Amino acid sequence: MISRDNHRKGRRESGPFHDAPTLQKEVEKWLMYTWSSYSKEAHAGLAEIYVSDERFRSYYESRVKGRAEFLRDSILVYLGYK
Repeated sequence: MISRDNHRKGRRESGPFHDAPTLQKEVEKWLMYTWSSYSKEAHAGLAEIYVSDERFRSYYESRVKGRAEFLRDSILVYLGYK
């Protein structure tokens, strides 16, 4: 797991998505607990839902404004779509 200090250091050194590959690889593993197969397209679609569906958006933004967009964007960076 990425420590808070390493995350902050990575953001300073390489931008906000420095740890995206490490974090998203863990998310990909987690998705496979419920998905029968993994696809980049499905993962990107889920990322868009985090922003477009108010239920997801309000959950992710309940503590940090902008978190839904950050999560979506970090997934899209990981997938090579951004």
